[in-house]
Formats: sequence, structure tokens, C-alpha cells
Amino acid sequence: MDCAYNVVFMSWFNPSPDEAADEYYASRNRYENAANQKYQSERQEEGYRSERCGVVNALNSCHSDKINFEKRLEDLTKIIGCMEGSGFIDVPGSIGVSNNSSEQADESLRKSIQCDDIATPDFAGVFRCKSVEEETHSNNALNDFKKERERLKQAIEDLKNQINQLNAAFDNLSSQIAACNAQQAELRKVMVSSAFDMSHFKSYM
Repeated sequence: MDCAYNVVFMSWFNPSPDEAADEYYASRNRYENAANQKYQSERQEEGYRSERCGVVNALNSCHSDKINFEKRLEDLTKIIGCMEGSGFIDVPGSIGVSNNSSEQADESLRKSIQCDDIATPDFAGVFRCKSVEEETHSNNALNDFKKERERLKQAIEDLKNQINQLNAAFDNLSSQIAACNAQQAELRKVMVSSAFDMSHFKSYM
């Protein structure tokens, strides 16, 4: 083992011209191969970074759409709540109060008219307000609002899934970029070592 070590030791510090030439060209090949691999890795990294930039833009767009849809869903839910009696404005309750007032006024009018020859007008019927479900336009609007609410809910869920997928893509691309950086660092070490060897052995050629 000592003898083999001494041969290598002597070959490095005092190589023959032929040995120096062999080592020089071998070192140059290592340098060129490492340089080519490093260049390819850098181009690959550029592709990953460009792709990750596209993912970031898509994420920003999805988050913006999600916020917009959530605000629309919140407003729409409030409107539906009002029309169904569970919102900050109780539309069915207000209609009921109005109809009760009409019925009370109708009852008072009937009591005030005590003549058999005069027909008492249907005051309650004339001024009765239809419920949201009874009034065609209101009922259609309520149904449209409910359909839109369900569409927004589904759109938001779709965006959440898309955001999760984009986040996973971002993490994967970041890992690929980190791997490229690590590879380039190792290749730079090979290039520096090979350049040193080239310089050393060239002086013995």
C-alpha cells in the first residue's frame, strides 16, 4: 500500500511529460464535461423558474377570483336571507305586518258600516301584499339567486382545489430549482479542481 501511495505521490509532483499530458487532457475532459452539465443545469433551472413564475401568476389570479366570489356569495346570501325571513331585513315578516294591518283596517271598516244596502269593500283583499313565493317576479328572482349561490359555492370549491394543485406545483418546482443549484455547486467544484489539475500538469508537459 505504501509503495502504491508513493507512486501516485511521485506522479503528481514529478510526472513525466507523457504522464503530465495524459493527466492534463483527462482533467480538461472533466472540466469540459462539468461545464457542459452545468450549462444544461442552468438552462433547466431557467425553465423551472419561468414555469414557477407562471404558477405564481395563476395563484394570484385564483386568490383574486376566490375573494371576489366569496364577497358575491356573502352579499347574495344576505339577499336570500332577507327574502326568506332570516336576514337583517325580514321581507316575509314585513309583508305579514302589512297584511295584518290591512285586515285590521278591513275589520274596522266593516264594523263602521252597518247598512245592509251598502256592500262593504274588501279592504284587506285590495291592499293585501303577496308573499315572495306568490309574486311571480319575486319568486323567479329568489330561485335565480339560489341557483347563482350554488354556482358560486361550486366555483369557490373549484378554485380551492386549483389553488391546492398550484401550491403543490410551486413546491415541486422550488425543489427542482434547489436540486439544480446543488448540482451546479458540485459541478463548480469539479471545474475548479480540474482547472487546478490542468494548470499543474501543463507545467510538466
